[in-house]
Amino acid sequence: KPGPAEQLEGIRAAVKAAEIPICGTRDGFDYVLESDLMVHDPKLKLSTLIRAEKLPTVEAKPGVVMVGIPVAPLQLDL
Repeated sequence: KPGPAEQLEGIRAAVKAAEIPICGTRDGFDYVLESDLMVHDPKLKLSTLIRAEKLPTVEAKPGVVMVGIPVAPLQLDL
């Protein structure tokens, strides 16, 4: 069973592939809707992931939560 770090990599890959829409980017985090994350992976233990990876969350409006996914470090092809 994948741990939080592996789950985060999967989410990051889905965000990069535009499978999960980005609501906004701030301070090195891409903010995505919690509901979009659950559609992407219904078995995701989001609260555990948020705690383990210290992800920022923002309540955009009551009941609508956005989760900050750290932007992957740029990999330069040298």
